[in-house]
Amino acid sequence: MRFGSAIFGCIIALGSSTAFANGYSAVYTRCLNKAYGDLEIIKKCVSTEQEKQNKLLKKYYEKVLENNTQHTVNIKQQRQLWQNQVEQRCYSALKSDFGKIRQAKCQLEMTMNQVGYYQSKQLGLS
Repeated sequence: MRFGSAIFGCIIALGSSTAFANGYSAVYTRCLNKAYGDLEIIKKCVSTEQEKQNKLLKKYYEKVLENNTQHTVNIKQQRQLWQNQVEQRCYSALKSDFGKIRQAKCQLEMTMNQVGYYQSKQLGLS
């Protein structure tokens, strides 16, 4: 019985964390599905989605700052640490098109995850 409760709790926790994250847009998914490996199209798909996620990130970041004025310094420090993490994980010396796409996708994924984090802060989930 305890095991079943633990599994149920994990399912609920996972479900709630993904339910509020926007994830990739349908437009992005369709764009990649139609790219058929064409690197220029893939770059455009990733770039367009990154712009969308950056807007969402800015929107939710500003809301978190606005709603947590007593923790402004900490929130700004966390943002800087996150930006440093993006640089460490996503940027490399690869100069090929494939390397640039890989870096852009890494940055996109981390941005999308950060949007989900800020959304959950807005909803009081974390």
